[in-house]
Amino acid sequence: MKQRTSKHYLAILLASLLFSISCNKSGNNSPEPRSRNIKFEISGNFSGKLLLVYTREDGNGNTTVNDISVPWSRELVYASNVKTIGVGGNASAVGVAGQKITFKIYSGNSLVVSGDATAGSLGEIVIPALTFSF
Repeated sequence: MKQRTSKHYLAILLASLLFSISCNKSGNNSPEPRSRNIKFEISGNFSGKLLLVYTREDGNGNTTVNDISVPWSRELVYASNVKTIGVGGNASAVGVAGQKITFKIYSGNSLVVSGDATAGSLGEIVIPALTFSF
């Protein structure tokens, strides 16, 4: 009789455990929405100037910013209809060969994409084309 009771309690314990694990799952299998608060950030030691092109906040076309000095940052809030954003650029005035930049995209406070670039022998630099999907 005692052995049967132990098995009974074990079965109840396992059933309770499985039930509690399954209750932790939400009924919604869609991914968490990503923040539409985006921050672009450029850091490094590049002494030239940069030209940057990025997707407009409303998704209709691009914004071009010229004569950017490093360090630089810009915060934007993208409209709910924008699914993917892109950014890229290059030197508008050359720096010194070997100088570097790092370009980062943050969604909310989380780093989501980054890329590095190094100035070539003529001081030219190309910001890597980066994309981010909401």
